[in-house]
Amino acid sequence: MKNFKKYCLSGLVCLASTSVFAESVPFSSDRWVFKATESKIETFTDKDGLAHESLTLNNGVGLVKNSEFTNGTIEYDVIFETTTAFTGPIWRAQNNGDFELFITRQHNSGKPYAMHYYPFYNGVGSFQLYYDEGRFNAATSFEANKWTHVKMVINGKQAEVYINDMKTPKLFIDDLKREVKAGQVGVLANLGMTVPPIHLANFEYTSEASPTLVGSAKEFTAPENIVSNWMVSDAFSESDLATKMVLSEADKNKHTWTALAADRAGRANLAQVNAFIPGKKDTVYAKIVIRSDSEQIKQLKYGFSDSVKLYLNGQLISGGNDMVVTRDYRFIGTVGFHADAYLHLKPGINELWLAVSEHDFGGWGIQARFADLEGISVGITGEINFDNTASNCVAKYSTDGSLHIPCVSIPNEAGTAIMYKGDMIQGSGTTFNVNSDSIKPLN
Repeated sequence: MKNFKKYCLSGLVCLASTSVFAESVPFSSDRWVFKATESKIETFTDKDGLAHESLTLNNGVGLVKNSEFTNGTIEYDVIFETTTAFTGPIWRAQNNGDFELFITRQHNSGKPYAMHYYPFYNGVGSFQLYYDEGRFNAATSFEANKWTHVKMVINGKQAEVYINDMKTPKLFIDDLKREVKAGQVGVLANLGMTVPPIHLANFEYTSEASPTLVGSAKEFTAPENIVSNWMVSDAFSESDLATKMVLSEADKNKHTWTALAADRAGRANLAQVNAFIPGKKDTVYAKIVIRSDSEQIKQLKYGFSDSVKLYLNGQLISGGNDMVVTRDYRFIGTVGFHADAYLHLKPGINELWLAVSEHDFGGWGIQARFADLEGISVGITGEINFDNTASNCVAKYSTDGSLHIPCVSIPNEAGTAIMYKGDMIQGSGTTFNVNSDSIKPLN
């Protein structure tokens, strides 16, 4: 890009017949709009004496007004002090809460998450959801108090990252999550953290219809038997679940529901369909329907962020908390198929509800897969009346002489019982005749 720019007027704005549009936007330009605890322009000199006019940015974001970026290149210089810090470019931003993000973490230099891509939805980041070394994150090393040059090349659903070495990419991102749609470009630093600021310089971006990517994707094998679709409720407060051991019909009826597809690894980002308001709207139900050929137990492997409660057919059966550092100081809350639940399914329709809560930052999501699908099918249609599984199940008599029995427990040869429903027709006096065609397992 440096060679290309020298042919352009003043080196600021260029337009060529190749549909490449390059623009350098000094941080001192009035085109920048910052929403941050700290944002100021100053000259910063590294330990080798190299000085740049730089942006000192902390706990916030900056966006370039009137920038339209879909594909192309983003470059900048960054310097880290010897402290916890992270920063990186924003692109395809629709507003301050919806964008793609790549960050470098100086304090994780040499570790697998020293650099990391993840999307923002409704103001919620998601590094805990998208953790896959060589695909979304990778190791690299940073030298403290020395300017580091970072370059990204973005094309459609893929991107690659260069750190200092502009010939060989350090990371190839093969599955950008957000819609490929033009949006603003910008930068982010230390969002939600109280740490010393980041220093950034020499920001420029180039729009190009289809830039060449020289790297290649890491081989990916999709996990088997994933839950590929969920029905997700509107958000509510986690405090509503404090003493909720059993779900009722009222719990089902008071929510609105949205279908949400998981990605090819089984991850469903719940922030896609709900805004997060700490302490008020921090929890949703994600539910599926499991149709079982018989009474059986099935193993479900799942992951979540940040905490979860599992309800099977209205009954609380399990829960967990995977917030950052809940296990030890090294745990960052990444999501994977690390938890197991053993679901005791009844014949017919079963509903599994997972109440998933976001506590602070890092991601709001769920993923699940079955050990096997023999004798079951999984989807998002069909439902069970939770109240019918309770002890207050009541038969309903109509004036036309029909009697609906919503639940009756019938012992079987195995020494257990199966719940059935059925209909009867009134005969003479107080006797009723069974409609044998209506007797079915409760579903």
